[in-house]
Amino acid sequence: MSFDVSLMLSFNIYTNLPKIIVMIAECQCLYRAKEIGYSWDVKTCTEILSAWAKQAERGSKEAALRSREWLERMEAKANKEGIENNGCRPNLISYTTVLHAYASARDIDQAEKAEQLLLDMEKSKNIEPDVVAYSTCMNAYAKAGKPHKAEKLLYKLEELHEEERPDGTRYQPNVYTYTTILSAYSHAKSPEKAESVLERMQKRYQSGYIGAKPTTASYVSSNNI
Repeated sequence: MSFDVSLMLSFNIYTNLPKIIVMIAECQCLYRAKEIGYSWDVKTCTEILSAWAKQAERGSKEAALRSREWLERMEAKANKEGIENNGCRPNLISYTTVLHAYASARDIDQAEKAEQLLLDMEKSKNIEPDVVAYSTCMNAYAKAGKPHKAEKLLYKLEELHEEERPDGTRYQPNVYTYTTILSAYSHAKSPEKAESVLERMQKRYQSGYIGAKPTTASYVSSNNI
């Protein structure tokens, strides 16, 4: 009996089917590649990454590891096949999906692995992180109860954005970026730190960065301590 990987993963993402479905989809991809010459593509492989990230959200402790393993498998296959046939080479969405899986683990070890993956992205010739990737890594530290480490990444992101000005937006921190830090300090019961981040956010908005305009959620996060 044949079945379609994309269809299976769509069911897995939007319902509560068990992680065995994701494992079957992985096996199908491997079988097709080995037995009938099926050529992987980045869309299908990233759907598998997304499915593991969804499993991480549901509390699977191995999901982040499995998503990282699949990412490395994609890279290895693309490198082996060379430039003529590297359709499964992970893109920015693929990497950010794995960062999300690490963040969903709510664990400091997984958050540190997320930052290491971000560093790997910075050094890579094939991929370049953006504000979403940095914000996702910040979220990993925030969920792990380490807001100060998340804030360090915010400083780095702001510096990168200053380097790409005046028209660059790839590294421009947005309201989600700042609110992630505010919420983390709120949960850590650190009102002074939260107030400091909110003030920086307000200053950036007043300097012309529309995306940094504080929202109701921003003010609630800074005062919910």
